Amino acid sequence: MALARIYAEILGLTAFTVVLLRALGHGADLEAAAGSALAALVLWGIVGCLVGAIADRVVTEGVQAQLLSQLKQRAESGDAANHSSPATSGT
Repeated sequence: MALARIYAEILGLTAFTVVLLRALGHGADLEAAAGSALAALVLWGIVGCLVGAIADRVVTEGVQAQLLSQLKQRAESGDAANHSSPATSGT
């Protein structure tokens, strides 16, 4: 869930900063904009958490699938090498 936390932090803090900078640019009161900025932080933090959780799952499943594929290939090549070696006889 590391990606969920990272995405939540990035999106939440970016939204917070954008709302405050927009308020400054329009000459609005920062105290009044603080409530909107906090709401944006929470909302986009939740969105970031969901997106990050999905990304974390996709990455984890992709790595697992690749690892299983490589292990299967190694097992098959190991079996092929064992079957192709000449059998030793007692004569």
